[in-house]
Amino acid sequence: MSDPDDPQPPDAGKPAPRTRHVAALIGLDSAVRAGIGFVVGVVVARYLGPADYGTLALAITVVTILLPIGGLGTDGILIQRLAEYGPRSAESRALLRAASSVRAAGAVLTAVAAVTFAALREPKEGLVVILVAPALLAGPFEAGWGYVLASGRVGRLVSVRISISVVVAIIKLSVVRFHGGVPLLALVTGIEILTLAVAATLVARSQGARFAPTPSSRRELLAESLPVMAGALFYLLMLRVDLLLVDMLLGENDTGRYAAVVRFAEASYLVAAVAVAASAPRIVAGHRPGSEGYEAAYRRLLRGLGVTATVLAAVLSIGSEPLLRLLLGPAYAPAAPVLAICAWSAVPVFVGTARERLVIDYKITRTTIVNTMAGAGLNVVLNLVLLPTIGLVGAGIATVVSYLAMVTVFPALDRRQRPVNQLVWHSLVPWLSTSRA
Repeated sequence: MSDPDDPQPPDAGKPAPRTRHVAALIGLDSAVRAGIGFVVGVVVARYLGPADYGTLALAITVVTILLPIGGLGTDGILIQRLAEYGPRSAESRALLRAASSVRAAGAVLTAVAAVTFAALREPKEGLVVILVAPALLAGPFEAGWGYVLASGRVGRLVSVRISISVVVAIIKLSVVRFHGGVPLLALVTGIEILTLAVAATLVARSQGARFAPTPSSRRELLAESLPVMAGALFYLLMLRVDLLLVDMLLGENDTGRYAAVVRFAEASYLVAAVAVAASAPRIVAGHRPGSEGYEAAYRRLLRGLGVTATVLAAVLSIGSEPLLRLLLGPAYAPAAPVLAICAWSAVPVFVGTARERLVIDYKITRTTIVNTMAGAGLNVVLNLVLLPTIGLVGAGIATVVSYLAMVTVFPALDRRQRPVNQLVWHSLVPWLSTSRA
């Protein structure tokens, strides 16, 4: 039975050409930049060794955890709402102004937090944190990426982003070649993140992004975005707190090994981020949330993500030891079992990436806090128990278990999330579905 409020194109069931075009360009951007970053990361890890690489990774981790605070949760909501209203509409211009002012306040807050953290660390570690911290000034400029993505005209920005990544890669390799050390690598990393954000804003402005004379309600924006921010923060804590605990309980050598091998697992997450970033705005622009067409589109997306994650995890798990020996060298080989376990975190992460957009569309963003807070808490507890007893492998086990619980167990305990839960489970386990074909 069709929904009269949900117009279906003649080729319903197939991705629209616009979606395929945007997905291809974003995929190109992410794949090329991730490939460049991965190769440079391997070179840097071999050059620095586990101890110094652990110092650099710890500083980047701190800034990464602070970044969602600077955004105050507006990223995903901004993209979805711009796609819903139309990027050049009056509503979108008012929303852009409100989001930018909110994010400017967030940038100040995170800069103060970074300086405070640096002051509490040893001088060497504190200096590295400060040198990465320019990345936190990117917050007010990130709205440009949301505008470009919502408009679907991403070609120019993709070329700019790839060009920036190539230049930064050359600079980092030059630092390695001339033994510039950890501080210079940290500074280049911070400036890279800031430059990418500024470039997004400049491209968005060239495409017509403008601020309305008055902003939309900041209070309404924050009411919807702050739960998303809290959820993103707890998610990043779950993603990164293990590195902090490894540093605390096992020392900088194991920190460097863990940070290096986890990059392999996290590289696979990029596939989900690209697929959802390209597909979700197009889905909500073409279908009313909860409609038959909307659910069908998300079922296809979730099934594709599930299959892809399983294949990637199996390949990475089986090839973990030879991969580390070949690319990072024998100093990192003891962490191969960790990678074999962490690889399977791709399955819940892929599903969770799509689930996050469903939560935004169904306007139940407050539930994100519950899921991610519980997942982060479970991750901390498991790490505190497992790291002293079974070593570095414990961090891998904690990661997979907490991710899995975050997208299955904890949501199932909350009746507000029932529509999203049903859509996810009916997508991944079709024979349980009682919904419309």
